[in-house]
Amino acid sequence: MTSVVTELRISRIQAHRYRMPLKRAYGTARGVTKASTNIVVAISAEHGGQRFTGYGECQPRHVLTGDGDRRGNSAWSFLVPALQRLHRRSIPAKDRHVALAAIRGLMAELDVLAAEHADDTNRDRPFRGTMLGIEVALLDVVARSLNLQIAELLGKRRDEIGVSISTISSSTSLDDVAGKVIKQSRFPMTRVKGIGDLEHDWSLLETVTDANRSAKRDKPIWMDINEALDVSQAMAFIDGMVDRMAAGRLPASLVLEGILPKSQVTDLPLLQRHADAASREASGEQPLDLRIMPDEGMWDVTDLERVNAAGGCRALNIKAPKAGGLLASLDLAEAAVAADPDIHVCIGGMVGTSDATAWALHNLARALPRIDYLTAVPPTNVEQRITEPKARYVARDSNIIAAQVRPGLGTDLVLENVKPYVEASFDTAGTNAETSATSTITPRRASSEYSMISQQAESADDDASLTLVLAGDTSLGDVHINAKGGALLDRLNGDPFSFFELLQPLISDTDAFILNLETVLADSPISPFEGKKRFLGWDSPDRAVRVLKGLGVNAVGLANNHTMDFGADNLARTIGHLKDGGIDAFGAGASLAEAAEPLTFAFTLGGTERRVHLIAACEVQRKLRDEYQFYAGESRPGVNPMSVDDVAGAVHELRSSDPSSLIIVYPHWGGNYHWVKESAQRANQRFVQAGANLVVGHGAHMLQQLTFAKHHASIYSLGNFVFNWSGRFEQYDVPPYGLVARVNLAWKNGTWDVGLRLYPIASDNKKTGFRVQPLSEGEFTSMWDALLAMDLDGSFAEQARPARDARGFHIAFDYSAALGHAPGAAVTETGASGTATDASRSDVASMVEMLPNDIDVFSRGSTTALLAHAVAAKDLPFQIMRVPGPASSPDTTRTVMRFTVKDRTYFVRSGTVATTRADGLPGTGIDGRAVRICKRKDVTAAILRRHGFSVPRGMAFASRDIAGAKLYFDAVIHDSPQGLCVKPANGNKGKNIYLNIQRRNELTAAFAAIAANGYETVLVEECVTGEVLRFLYIGSKVVAARRGVPAHVVGDGTSSVRELVAAKNADLRRRGADRHSRLRLGPDELEFLQRHGLSDQTAPAHGDRVFLSSLSNRHAAAEIVDCTDDVHPSYLTVVEKATSLIPDIAVCGVDLMIADISVPAADGNHHFIELNTTPGLRGHHQPSVGVSRDVAGMIIEHVIHNLP
Repeated sequence: MTSVVTELRISRIQAHRYRMPLKRAYGTARGVTKASTNIVVAISAEHGGQRFTGYGECQPRHVLTGDGDRRGNSAWSFLVPALQRLHRRSIPAKDRHVALAAIRGLMAELDVLAAEHADDTNRDRPFRGTMLGIEVALLDVVARSLNLQIAELLGKRRDEIGVSISTISSSTSLDDVAGKVIKQSRFPMTRVKGIGDLEHDWSLLETVTDANRSAKRDKPIWMDINEALDVSQAMAFIDGMVDRMAAGRLPASLVLEGILPKSQVTDLPLLQRHADAASREASGEQPLDLRIMPDEGMWDVTDLERVNAAGGCRALNIKAPKAGGLLASLDLAEAAVAADPDIHVCIGGMVGTSDATAWALHNLARALPRIDYLTAVPPTNVEQRITEPKARYVARDSNIIAAQVRPGLGTDLVLENVKPYVEASFDTAGTNAETSATSTITPRRASSEYSMISQQAESADDDASLTLVLAGDTSLGDVHINAKGGALLDRLNGDPFSFFELLQPLISDTDAFILNLETVLADSPISPFEGKKRFLGWDSPDRAVRVLKGLGVNAVGLANNHTMDFGADNLARTIGHLKDGGIDAFGAGASLAEAAEPLTFAFTLGGTERRVHLIAACEVQRKLRDEYQFYAGESRPGVNPMSVDDVAGAVHELRSSDPSSLIIVYPHWGGNYHWVKESAQRANQRFVQAGANLVVGHGAHMLQQLTFAKHHASIYSLGNFVFNWSGRFEQYDVPPYGLVARVNLAWKNGTWDVGLRLYPIASDNKKTGFRVQPLSEGEFTSMWDALLAMDLDGSFAEQARPARDARGFHIAFDYSAALGHAPGAAVTETGASGTATDASRSDVASMVEMLPNDIDVFSRGSTTALLAHAVAAKDLPFQIMRVPGPASSPDTTRTVMRFTVKDRTYFVRSGTVATTRADGLPGTGIDGRAVRICKRKDVTAAILRRHGFSVPRGMAFASRDIAGAKLYFDAVIHDSPQGLCVKPANGNKGKNIYLNIQRRNELTAAFAAIAANGYETVLVEECVTGEVLRFLYIGSKVVAARRGVPAHVVGDGTSSVRELVAAKNADLRRRGADRHSRLRLGPDELEFLQRHGLSDQTAPAHGDRVFLSSLSNRHAAAEIVDCTDDVHPSYLTVVEKATSLIPDIAVCGVDLMIADISVPAADGNHHFIELNTTPGLRGHHQPSVGVSRDVAGMIIEHVIHNLP
């Protein structure tokens, strides 16, 4: 039998401040919103063994709600003591009247507390948006205990409510407004955001009216201008509206909201009287109804009384975050309707809130004395919905909100959906109301603290996936900071968590957190290596363990070059301190067997236990081994030595004995502040071959290169996590960054799906003031460029994805781990580096066919033929041969020339000079990493832009992200007079390029066409004017320049364009021109003619030149003109400097848009379009006009004299 609740006692309160991005930016006259900060509150209360949990959402919106700063820090500072004040309090709940009175009393107490926390920015009405969330949570928990809906608790007046409008933001262009209006068939009213420009806003209203009428709907319109006008402007705007209403250009019913600054709210009745008089005077058969609605100046009953004293307005928009709660909102509506029964009442919301707020406002709407407009739509524009069930309509085309079936708020928080966006957390669990010790940023782990937050979360399947966090070199730096003293020492002693504070989002919500502890836990120990070993590190044991536990660390690796700094006894004590704190240590121990023991985690996924193994080992250094005896022996304490054979053997053994496990190697290797060594690369290859799924290194104190493959990944160094030494980044001129690795794991289809998310952090303490933090966008770009420049095998350039989420900027890579029996020493995966086996060489040899040394086998005039002739002209030994095609076309063959220079073997193939692979086949081009960099136009542009070179403004989008491209188009088209260019990020030969895009539908069509052709990344950039010149860069110098005159015909006064094309092609064939020189009249050319008011049947006047394309490259049939001696020499210098920034660059065609080639290079008169490492050479050898230049010979000369 269920007991009757008479009193509830609050037993636990939790809160999470989160920042939620919007899918689409939302614009008003005040600006554009891209993300919103909210706080979810969960209040749990008990009675007679029953427990109820209520939820509310605080909406701190800066000055709009009296909540202080924009990011919610002030609100948070008030919220924590407010929740502490409520903890363990009792709420009488005999019936709804008693409960409501009790809640009003509690909120009155918090009003006093809010005034105490207020400052000059919000002293008048402090923390209203925060108070709302607290009050809703209280209403929810009480209503659940009484088995009532919140609407019933408030005094329900209706069951059915409908959303009146979905607002069209001011960031929507006029061209797109009509389409959006027509789509809003379900809503009885249209609401738009004005911008405060009278002509624009009148036009906007007319556009909306026309769109509604075209759909045979004559809806009223509501315009919100967000405080953009003064009284005189407002009157003029009203007059214009009334004139248009009377003329039938606008509907007869309009609402005008927020037209004056909030400080002038008492002037709004003047505008209402003006609107009423103008409407009466202009009315004909149909009366006109123009209602003025207060906005930001209307908070509560006090403001209503002031407005009514001045004459009143005929519409009211109640915003619960301004009123301070649902009860205050209900009071405001009751007072408004009592004063004017005809007043139109609206419930409005704030941008970027969740379903929790939608449910709260829908409950309020069911309880108001009247409701004319409801704008609280289901929040489909937020990146993640966070409650279940979600707010929804009864049907797809209906505006009626689905009925609530659960008690209370009607929905529960799904914390898993909130976690990625959380910035700070609070929990009273384990504290009492008088002595709460919870910090505003709470270290937490998903498996414990979150298990009780939500009834929904409790029943969810939490075993579907898990997250590991791996961090790099870590030490609080007691020995270093004690030597420095001062404020840093005070901080270490008083607030050691402050060193980690800004990293909390990166390490929260994990199933296991592992880091490399590069210190000894001892208080001022004496080292046997004093005066011998330069750096000796120790940390206070009590403080270090307390901090590690507070951060949620599960295990630490000790296989590093500092673990034994103070001898074997202190190693044992360090392990003991960690064990006492519940933290596992691995990679060191009392013997080699103990030091080499893997760390194993067992997780239940899909009902089955799965294991993750980590092996830690420290690179062997002679002095550490021979002089200091750091490494463990059979019966000697120490760290696990990184014998590559032993570690690979351990991996192989684990893979054989536990085939379904995930194996991570966690090595400490590399030189301090240096990029990865070849020895580490070789060791890494052995580990992967033996069966490792992930290699995560550390020890260099800086991030190192990343390599990605189909079934594994390698992070050569995470760099520093929090390592409280000064650092030497500037001394070694290396990127001052580290990485935090979040490894998301799921068991699917018999294997591990691995989602690798690498969050870079600024770890140069000299620059950050010992406050390690996530990177800004500029720093992230710098880090990305550095990794791209040092890419070992091209896998970073080809497979890494730059990304951003609520935690910050990061590098993303996903793969499926290879499981099963260990492959041993064989390398079976395509793309793995290493030496080919004898068997593989034999297989390759059988596929190679030697051909007669006849250079004419290559297509005449092609770049390959030109290079082959240049090799022969230099009297270099060569052989023509047929070899297997590239990996992308394994069933094909290709003809190549192999030639030798001073015992070095190269190939001429596919228009480039290539090196030789270990198996004797053609390898990568002599441009190495530059090939992969230049293949991505967006990456190349980022590098050039970072170094101050002019490139067109633009952004790259995944081919599936047409929505993002449209947002970008809307943002930049207005100041892109030449329109935009849409093209593949890795296209070539001028294909799939769409120029002069001026309209959204043109963008959509171009984007879709590129995506349909299989390109994964699409580049949208502004069109720039001028003439494109192709500069040819060899070695370090520009050796030639040419320009292309786009394909064209010249009229004879009688022939059509089609006839002129045929005649010109016949002439070209007679002169032996290749196929690329011949004109085409395909769909692209016909569309180009159409855009210029022509067709293929147009007969141009005599002498008129008609262009068929805007493309100036030879593959688009442009005529090539050599201009090496005509272009101003400053452009050659600019091209040389820019091109030299690309690592390994040897031969490159550089396209530069120049306004006037005779004028010196200056900012704004030229732009880099692209860099091409496989440039065509025929245009330089055989220009239509100008000097022929033997550039193929220059390339072979470069190979002979400049390559190693």
